[in-house]
Amino acid sequence: TWQVEMPADEVRRRFKHPLLQPVLDFAEVWFKERDRITFHDPLAAAVIFDESLCTFEKGQVEVETEGASPGRTEWTPNPQGRHEAATKVNASAFFDHYFSLFPLDETTR
Repeated sequence: TWQVEMPADEVRRRFKHPLLQPVLDFAEVWFKERDRITFHDPLAAAVIFDESLCTFEKGQVEVETEGASPGRTEWTPNPQGRHEAATKVNASAFFDHYFSLFPLDETTR
């Protein structure tokens, strides 16, 4: 999901639809300490409806349960692996999909 990031200035420019106003409000708090947002959850939701947004690969996911980084996941590609993960994102297709859900009319341009 790190492949679908957007700088603060672009977020402010593109989040004009009224339904995106609460997201922009939350993002402004985020922008006090960071210069961009990452579309982690929107990408996960979009892929449910359009798997072509990502390239998937079989492999093994291991979750560290003890040690210095509990909860950290490690990905190992393996054609016979029992898991499947997205390894690439078509960012431009994702953003086209995302913003198609919030069309601007003359009052919101």
